Amino acid sequence: MFTISNLSLQEAVEIIKKIESVAVEHEYLPVAIAVIGSDQGLIAFRAMDHVFPVSRKLAIKKAWTALMGACDTLYWQRQEEQGKLVGRNFANPDFTCFGGGVVIMDSRLSGSIIGAIGVSGRNSSRVDEDEPPQDHELACIGLEAFTYLCGGQQ
Repeated sequence: MFTISNLSLQEAVEIIKKIESVAVEHEYLPVAIAVIGSDQGLIAFRAMDHVFPVSRKLAIKKAWTALMGACDTLYWQRQEEQGKLVGRNFANPDFTCFGGGVVIMDSRLSGSIIGAIGVSGRNSSRVDEDEPPQDHELACIGLEAFTYLCGGQQ
């Protein structure tokens, strides 16, 4: 028998709360936030008021792409920017080359991937440090919240 390790609903909700609090604090564009488990199932989702409708779907796609690719979606974005990849050539319409998706690994489970976070509504990542947190940075803030929940280990 095998066990599928997944995030708990409580962990997913705490991740979303942290991302939303930082997004609100910076009074910039609203975002949609998706947290999925290792089974590709949506655990929790939040769309801030007035977020662009497409961002709702993209947040889920970013989380899915991070999970399936086992890396942050910023990697795929950079590959596409450098001409090493053409994202539209992927057969799966859920794959995206926009930054804002990050993988969640759990050190309690030997670094197993247990889910992913997707954030959409702003630019994929910061161009300079004076900008408010963008999609990738917000997703990383959610990852930090998970690490804190795990007692500082990830």
